[in-house]
Amino acid sequence: MYLFGYGSLVNRNSFEQSLDGARIPPESGPFAARLNGWAATWNVGSPSDRRPGYRWVDEEGQIFHGLLAFWGIEAGTDLYCYGAIYRINPDWLHNLDRREGSYDRVDVTDSVECDQPFAGPVQTYVPKPESVERLRLANPHNVVVRRSYIDVVREGFRTLGHEALDELHKRPAPPFRVADLHLERIVS
Repeated sequence: MYLFGYGSLVNRNSFEQSLDGARIPPESGPFAARLNGWAATWNVGSPSDRRPGYRWVDEEGQIFHGLLAFWGIEAGTDLYCYGAIYRINPDWLHNLDRREGSYDRVDVTDSVECDQPFAGPVQTYVPKPESVERLRLANPHNVVVRRSYIDVVREGFRTLGHEALDELHKRPAPPFRVADLHLERIVS
């Protein structure tokens, strides 16, 4: 079984943070890949209070109340999205599904191209309709893209090579404010 990532899951370190200490063997990826019929877009809005017991704080020490915007994908003719595939252990899916709570996992096996041979189903995460609608209806002044998210995605694409990084740079710039936010545990 394989997983196609197009945002933070392209970054091996970010991916492994969801695996309860498990490591992805080098022979399992990431491998540069292309998902045909889909394009990357800033269409996922996740509430800043999604993680109980934590809060997002900005560079001035102010608590951020709003939406965090993330990469998603949308279907369309003649579109493609560059990213990476990994061969994964199906036991990891529970943790990955929890991490990607604003997305549904779907099969995209017939839409993936990769120079690295792969055999088996390929899945990816598609934004849930309510995550897209939440962002669409939000006041843009209350939406932030975390600078660290952009950095994690860029680093993941950098490790795939120049072509992958060039493809990332072809994507649209964030349409929302980019800010330095850090996650802070709420102490009562």
